[in-house]
Amino acid sequence: MMPRPLGTLMIACLVTLIAAAYPAAATPIVRDEQATPAARPSVYGGNPPRYIDNISAQLDALNAATQDKPTHPLAFSANLVYAAGFLAPRIPLEVLESYADALAQAGVNRIDINPSPGPWAHQLAGTASDTELNTIQKYGMLAAHIHAQGLQLSLNPEYTPSTDGRLDAFAQWKTEALAAYPAMVQTFQPDVFVVVHEPTTMSGRMGLSVSPDEWADFAQATTQVVKAASLAIRCGAGGLSFEQQYLRAFIALPTLDIFTVDIYNLGGIPTYTDLLNSAKASGKAIVVEETWRTTDASATNGTPGELVGNGMFAALDSKWLDTLAHYAAVQGVETITPFWSVTFFRYVPEGGNGLDPRYTQQVIAAIQAGERTDTFNTYAAIIAQYRMTTN
Repeated sequence: MMPRPLGTLMIACLVTLIAAAYPAAATPIVRDEQATPAARPSVYGGNPPRYIDNISAQLDALNAATQDKPTHPLAFSANLVYAAGFLAPRIPLEVLESYADALAQAGVNRIDINPSPGPWAHQLAGTASDTELNTIQKYGMLAAHIHAQGLQLSLNPEYTPSTDGRLDAFAQWKTEALAAYPAMVQTFQPDVFVVVHEPTTMSGRMGLSVSPDEWADFAQATTQVVKAASLAIRCGAGGLSFEQQYLRAFIALPTLDIFTVDIYNLGGIPTYTDLLNSAKASGKAIVVEETWRTTDASATNGTPGELVGNGMFAALDSKWLDTLAHYAAVQGVETITPFWSVTFFRYVPEGGNGLDPRYTQQVIAAIQAGERTDTFNTYAAIIAQYRMTTN
């Protein structure tokens, strides 16, 4: 059944609310916390065609290195971008459900969501706002909708200053997570719970220096409370290639079931391959928790998505998904997860920053109209090629 379209006025009002939230959201979505969005260098260097050629050549090299190697079946996920902790309060449930329906149509086994623990911590403390209580309820209905389609759900909680508040010490975050994570289990009933997501990204947002041992201790403690809430949940932790010290500490934890990596920069592939081999040797399943082409010059992953929805990159996006899926299949990865799934619905000829309110408006309209891009079709074909029937 075609989803009932939101009215033009309603969409305009919605996008106004999202735009109003962006000053608060700017810190959470910026990977380099020392730079403001206006001051950030462009990954494209004023020459998008050269960028396309460079990334394409890197993909060709990775394909050449893996083309003759045996592959394993893959499970597939996608990030439901508009369900992120700082956006979900402002996105209507019917939009989030239609988004999830589209991902199911592509053939995914699982959907990833990046919530902020703040609403649950505040609810437990008796300080939650009406908006936070409504957000928890909305998440519960979204999770039920996802599970009703036979899909798994993966949670990747992230510290977000606008929802979690400012921290003076890492112990505050640990205390909040130990309280909130079991409550989040009750709301979402997730199949996978990633207790640590990109440790240096999170500590950068916090404005704190947190050692690998401290993050490993956090992962150990939070895994225990999550599994106490539900033994059926598999817990994971991981991050980016330059976080090796942290990631090796996670691999060494016997309580973790899954090791996760976020691949946005092909220069890190040798490191990722070495880490994946170490994780497999320790008996852990491997999940590519996020991947997309590099869209950020000042960090090794793609957020905040400069020109992510610009049509000039559509063919490159499809090539990235195809190449990374093959790499994952060669490496014996369990699941791969494209991050910028908003491109499954709409590209634009001008602009197209991933979280720009104008682009968001067009993506929401496309979701409601049932539109799909060639990138969506490519991902569906990749899933059909590599699909694991169970995960």
